[in-house]
Amino acid sequence: MQVRILYLRAVRRFYKFGAELDAVPTANVKLPKTLKKVKPTFSDKEVEIILNSRNTSKADVIALVLLTTGMRSATLRALTVTDFNPVENVLQLRHLKNGTETLLPIPCRLTNRLQRYIIANKLSTDGLLFPNARGGQFTANGLNHFMNKYCRRKGFEHKGVHIFRHTYGKLMARNGCPSITLMHCLTHSSIQQSEQYVNLYGLELRDA
Repeated sequence: MQVRILYLRAVRRFYKFGAELDAVPTANVKLPKTLKKVKPTFSDKEVEIILNSRNTSKADVIALVLLTTGMRSATLRALTVTDFNPVENVLQLRHLKNGTETLLPIPCRLTNRLQRYIIANKLSTDGLLFPNARGGQFTANGLNHFMNKYCRRKGFEHKGVHIFRHTYGKLMARNGCPSITLMHCLTHSSIQQSEQYVNLYGLELRDA
């Protein structure tokens, strides 16, 4: 069913493009509703392991960046050393899914680790922040494989790159982050995407 939805989304985008060119009449192509599953996330113990590690290895630092920012794989893979501003504690995100750029505030813990990582690995100021073994940019599959090996070494139940993003969304929602703020943090294009995390993990219902 999920594969069919992906095909239908592609057809809808193509149809909208045709409508913009006046090649076909304008119409609202609706997709069938699907059951939304709870996405897997790291456990609290696994989160502690990631946050408390003092290792400056590439995998450990990438894990900390992903968990404390929730950024997408493509955005992380494109980060350069100059995108990191330790004075203002920000990362400049230039390769977002929506085609925009933004400054993302980061915790001091991450700033300190990134500084140590850059020095320990002797990274050039005009190079990538997280280059692959050959010095180039990770592919999506390459980074996923790299982080899968990290998760196996740590003994984590789940693996992959996107699980860090889901965990970040869960933690933010669980700590009372409003949907509009979470939308900006996750660089979502609509608040509805962010509300999924709040609806799943927010504590309002539990508190009531």
